[in-house]
Amino acid sequence: MAKKKAARVKSAGKTTNDPAQQTLPGVDEPRITMVETSVKRLLAIKTDMTSLKEEKMGLLDKISGLLQKNGIKNYKCLGKEVFLEPGSPIVKIKTAKAQA
Repeated sequence: MAKKKAARVKSAGKTTNDPAQQTLPGVDEPRITMVETSVKRLLAIKTDMTSLKEEKMGLLDKISGLLQKNGIKNYKCLGKEVFLEPGSPIVKIKTAKAQA
Protein backbone atom coordinates (compact mmCIF):
# COMPACT_ATOMS: atom_id res chain seq x y z
CA MET A 1 0.00 0.00 0.00
CA ALA A 2 1.34 3.46 -0.95
CA LYS A 3 2.03 5.96 1.79
CA LYS A 4 0.35 9.35 1.72
CA LYS A 5 2.57 12.40 1.64
CA ALA A 6 2.21 14.80 4.54
CA ALA A 7 0.25 17.94 3.66
CA ARG A 8 2.23 21.16 3.54
CA VAL A 9 1.36 23.78 6.09
CA LYS A 10 1.12 27.29 4.66
CA SER A 11 2.44 30.19 6.69
CA ALA A 12 -0.20 32.35 8.29
CA GLY A 13 1.45 35.68 7.46
CA LYS A 14 1.81 37.32 4.07
CA THR A 15 5.25 36.75 2.61
CA THR A 16 6.79 38.76 -0.20
CA ASN A 17 10.13 38.86 -1.91
CA ASP A 18 10.67 42.59 -1.72
CA PRO A 19 14.03 43.55 -3.29
CA ALA A 20 14.29 46.51 -0.89
CA GLN A 21 13.85 44.25 2.14
CA GLN A 22 16.55 44.48 4.80
CA THR A 23 18.81 41.45 5.15
CA LEU A 24 19.38 39.73 8.47
CA PRO A 25 22.58 40.47 10.35
CA GLY A 26 25.26 37.90 9.57
CA VAL A 27 23.54 36.92 6.30
CA ASP A 28 24.47 40.07 4.43
CA GLU A 29 25.07 39.70 0.73
CA PRO A 30 27.26 42.23 -0.98
CA ARG A 31 25.02 44.59 -2.96
CA ILE A 32 26.22 45.53 -6.41
CA THR A 33 24.59 48.79 -7.45
CA MET A 34 24.61 48.08 -11.20
CA VAL A 35 23.01 44.66 -10.72
CA GLU A 36 20.50 46.00 -8.21
CA THR A 37 19.36 48.80 -10.55
CA SER A 38 19.19 46.47 -13.54
CA VAL A 39 17.06 43.94 -11.65
CA LYS A 40 14.70 46.65 -10.38
CA ARG A 41 14.35 48.02 -13.93
CA LEU A 42 13.71 44.53 -15.33
CA LEU A 43 10.99 43.88 -12.75
CA ALA A 44 9.36 47.23 -13.54
CA ILE A 45 9.35 46.38 -17.26
CA LYS A 46 7.88 42.95 -16.53
CA THR A 47 5.05 44.58 -14.57
CA ASP A 48 4.43 47.01 -17.44
CA MET A 49 4.36 44.15 -19.95
CA THR A 50 1.74 42.34 -17.88
CA SER A 51 -0.52 45.39 -17.76
CA LEU A 52 0.00 46.03 -21.50
CA LYS A 53 -0.91 42.41 -22.28
CA GLU A 54 -4.17 42.81 -20.34
CA GLU A 55 -4.91 46.03 -22.25
CA LYS A 56 -4.11 44.31 -25.57
CA MET A 57 -6.51 41.44 -24.80
CA GLY A 58 -9.25 43.93 -23.93
CA LEU A 59 -8.75 45.80 -27.21
CA LEU A 60 -8.80 42.55 -29.21
CA ASP A 61 -12.13 41.64 -27.58
CA LYS A 62 -13.48 45.11 -28.37
CA ILE A 63 -12.32 44.91 -32.01
CA SER A 64 -13.87 41.44 -32.35
CA GLY A 65 -17.22 42.76 -31.13
CA LEU A 66 -17.08 45.79 -33.42
CA LEU A 67 -16.21 43.70 -36.49
CA GLN A 68 -19.04 41.26 -35.75
CA LYS A 69 -21.51 44.06 -35.02
CA ASN A 70 -20.75 45.82 -38.33
CA GLY A 71 -20.55 42.60 -40.37
CA ILE A 72 -16.94 43.21 -41.39
CA LYS A 73 -14.71 40.20 -42.12
CA ASN A 74 -11.43 42.09 -42.52
CA TYR A 75 -10.20 45.65 -42.03
CA LYS A 76 -7.00 47.28 -43.32
CA CYS A 77 -5.25 49.99 -41.35
CA LEU A 78 -1.63 51.22 -41.13
CA GLY A 79 -0.31 48.49 -43.45
CA LYS A 80 -1.90 45.72 -41.38
CA GLU A 81 -4.98 43.61 -42.00
CA VAL A 82 -7.20 42.78 -39.04
CA PHE A 83 -9.63 39.93 -39.59
CA LEU A 84 -11.82 37.49 -37.71
CA GLU A 85 -10.82 33.84 -37.82
CA PRO A 86 -13.56 31.97 -39.74
CA GLY A 87 -16.13 30.44 -37.40
CA SER A 88 -14.82 32.05 -34.21
CA PRO A 89 -14.58 35.48 -32.57
CA ILE A 90 -10.74 35.37 -32.55
CA VAL A 91 -9.05 38.42 -34.09
CA LYS A 92 -5.93 37.86 -36.21
CA ILE A 93 -3.52 40.54 -37.45
CA LYS A 94 -1.20 40.19 -40.42
CA THR A 95 0.74 42.47 -42.76
CA ALA A 96 -1.49 43.62 -45.62
CA LYS A 97 -0.43 42.58 -49.11
CA ALA A 98 0.58 45.40 -51.45
CA GLN A 99 -1.89 45.95 -54.29
CA ALA A 100 -0.43 45.31 -57.76
